[in-house]
Amino acid sequence: GQTERHLRGQVDMAALALKYHNPKTHHANRPHDGNVGKIYDALELVRLEAMGASHMKGVRHNLSERYQVQYEMQGYDRLTSENHQPPMPALVSMIARQA
Repeated sequence: GQTERHLRGQVDMAALALKYHNPKTHHANRPHDGNVGKIYDALELVRLEAMGASHMKGVRHNLSERYQVQYEMQGYDRLTSENHQPPMPALVSMIARQA
């Protein structure tokens, strides 16, 4: 179900973070501005996803499912008005993921 789809992606993301994420470097370079810092964090997750997805098809699928479930849970798939957009970090993350 939905929870299982999300959990597989979470586990893969955690493994990618252990392998490719450097918390010390991330923290040292993270902008102090709240929203900009959140965008920086979101782009780091996209970077980690790209690292795993480029090497492993199963990981790519699990991460894609994770994001789909996450966006559904946030209700982003049901937004219809320009006045009701996802937060900027989520929008930047979506654009980066498409690229």
